[in-house]
Amino acid sequence: MGNASAPEDIFYVWHLPVRITHWVNVVAFFTLAITGFYIGAPSIVLHGPPMLQVQIVHMLAGYALTCSVAVRVVWAFIGDHGASWQSFFPYLKKGGCEKIHQELRFYLFLRPHPPSSSAVVNVSHFFVLLAFLFEITTGFALLSLSGSHNVAGPLFGWLFLLVAPQYVRLGHVMVMWLLLAFTVEHIYVAALLDIKERSGLLSSIVTGYMGHERHS
Repeated sequence: MGNASAPEDIFYVWHLPVRITHWVNVVAFFTLAITGFYIGAPSIVLHGPPMLQVQIVHMLAGYALTCSVAVRVVWAFIGDHGASWQSFFPYLKKGGCEKIHQELRFYLFLRPHPPSSSAVVNVSHFFVLLAFLFEITTGFALLSLSGSHNVAGPLFGWLFLLVAPQYVRLGHVMVMWLLLAFTVEHIYVAALLDIKERSGLLSSIVTGYMGHERHS
C-alpha cells in the first residue's frame, strides 16, 4: 500500500488495474444506460441515430464492462490488500459492524468527524460488483434472443429456463436504475469525505495517491 518514493504522509492506495477498471466501468455503464434508454424508448429521441447503430454501441459497451469486471475480479485475488476480496466483507472482522454503524452516522450528519475506516464504501462496492454481474448476465441473455450471437445463447440462454424474458428485461432495467442511484450516492460520499478530510480522495482514483503531505 505504501510507496517509498512518495512523501511520508502520501499513500499509494489504488494500483493501476483498479483505476483503469474503475474508469472503464464508468464510461461503459453510462454508455449502456444512455443507449439502453434509446433502445427501450426510441420515440423519445427525435431524428436520433439508427437503432442498429445504437444496439451495436450498446453491445460493445457491454463487452467492455464484462472485460473490466473480469479483470477486477481477478485482481481481487492477486492484487494488493486494499483491493482484496476480503475488503468487501469488513463486517466479518472484529468491530466491523460498529465501524459500519459509525460511518452511517457520519454520512447522515449524526456525527461531526469522518470515520477512520471505509467499511460502508467497501460493502457498497461489493453490491455494485454483484449488480454489474447481474447486468452482464441478463444483458447477454437478452442478446441471445436475437439469434445472431451463437456464443450468448449457450452461455446465458439458460436464464430463460428459470425466468420469462419480460421479467429478465424488467430486472435488467431496474438494476440499471439502482446503479444510477448508487452513482449519486458514491459521488456524494467521496466529495463529503474529501471535504472533511482534505485527503485528495476524489483525485486518488486518477493519480492513485491520497493523504496529507507533511510540511516541515
